Amino acid sequence: MTTTLPKPRLIPLRVMNRQPLRASAMGGCATWHCVCGNPVTLQGRSGPASGPTRDSVVVCERCQRVYFVIPMDRSHGPPVEVVELFGLPDPSANLAAP
Repeated sequence: MTTTLPKPRLIPLRVMNRQPLRASAMGGCATWHCVCGNPVTLQGRSGPASGPTRDSVVVCERCQRVYFVIPMDRSHGPPVEVVELFGLPDPSANLAAP
C-alpha cells in the first residue's frame, strides 16, 4: 500500500505597506518569515471563521508584529492566507452580548 504524504502549498502573506509575500500551508497550519528579518520561522494554525482572537494570532517575538492565519470556509479549516494585523485583537470584542 502506498501512502501519499501531504504536500505543502503556497498561500499569500499580506503585510502592511509591502507587496504580498508567500507563506507555506499544510493541513490547518501555515509557516512564514516575519518581514522584520527574524530568522525564526513563525507558525500558526488557521483561526476561527469569525475572525482573529488573542488565542488565534501569532506574534513575532522580535518586532511584535501580529499575524492571523485565515481559514478557507470554516473555523480552523485549511489556510487561504496569512495577514498582518494592526495589533492584538480586543478581548472584549469576542464576548457574546448579554
